[in-house]
Amino acid sequence: VLNSPARIRFFFYFYLGLFALYPLRGLIFNAFIYNSRTQGRVAWNQTFNNPNDAAILLLFPLGMTLAVLATARNVWLRRAALIGMGLLPLGIFVTQSRGAIVALALGAVIQFFRMKRGKLAMLGGVVLVSGVLVWFAPKDVWTPLWDLNEAVGSGNLKDANDRGSANQRREIWRVGFKIASENPLLGLG
Repeated sequence: VLNSPARIRFFFYFYLGLFALYPLRGLIFNAFIYNSRTQGRVAWNQTFNNPNDAAILLLFPLGMTLAVLATARNVWLRRAALIGMGLLPLGIFVTQSRGAIVALALGAVIQFFRMKRGKLAMLGGVVLVSGVLVWFAPKDVWTPLWDLNEAVGSGNLKDANDRGSANQRREIWRVGFKIASENPLLGLG
């Protein structure tokens, strides 16, 4: 039913407003007000009760927020989008999902190189958002990232201090590549 620019805009604003009120608010409240964490990681409830799922699902509204920021003419909508551009990455960081953090960084790099104009403004925005993240993200967010970095550097993923997650993922990738190389045309399933 999104068959006109006005309806698409309404959908974006309505969806982002609901998203801010429900899962994003819950993640931020759990991280900073209630201090509700499971194994040091923040989640919300229902679909967002897994920190990795919550983090990945925040990437979609982040893209929508970027679109609103780029196209909205109303000063209040632009301000709301700017706030969202700070809070959505913060929500991703408090979940401590390394995959989503890498996806966020990779998306920012790709977007930067795809831009034809406004690179300086985007760079300033990235610096500002990064400053907010560094300032407000709990210290627990940085420890797994540094541990993983050190473990990758040393070549021993068992030192990653992540309950064996990095080592298990490496093993899954190894088996996957072996299967793909042994069955390149039809695969196994």
